[in-house]
Amino acid sequence: MVALEATMARKNSMVETPHAPMPGPSRRAGRHILTDTQGWLLKVVVHPAHIADRDGALLVLEGVSQSSPQLQKVWLDMGYRGARLMNWVQQHLPQVKLEVVQRPRRWVRVPANEEPPPMPQGFQVLPRRWHAAPAGGVVERTFAWLCRNRRLSKDYERLAETSECLVCLAMSKLMLRRLAGL
Repeated sequence: MVALEATMARKNSMVETPHAPMPGPSRRAGRHILTDTQGWLLKVVVHPAHIADRDGALLVLEGVSQSSPQLQKVWLDMGYRGARLMNWVQQHLPQVKLEVVQRPRRWVRVPANEEPPPMPQGFQVLPRRWHAAPAGGVVERTFAWLCRNRRLSKDYERLAETSECLVCLAMSKLMLRRLAGL
């Protein structure tokens, strides 16, 4: 079981990427990461911000069956909803089940003679996103770990490959520190 999430990073220069041509100068880049249930990085893709999340997910999930043949379930953010992604996964990764983590509905239709359920107030914990339980895919925590590195707080790199390598280096540093007990 893994989780897929995206974030936007502010750019200081144009992005050059092999994934898609840039329509013009962009000051933002999209980062998609695939993590296991503990938040450890499995794959990262950096691309220009004009690519939608569900199209960026195709870039991340390409080749994942070779690197992780035991993969059975992927939890997704609501930005990844769409028939194109679901159809692509059914064709190319038939063993993988996608589950979109959705917010609870705020408005429900009730009969005129019934009292509606109370509306939730404040911050709401979404299952599989914010729980630190072993079964939860805590991708936001992984992004927080990555952004503690100065070079990843903004995307200073001109090439997407350089940014992807820096994400891998930051996670390697974090994993080595955890193994060494520092």
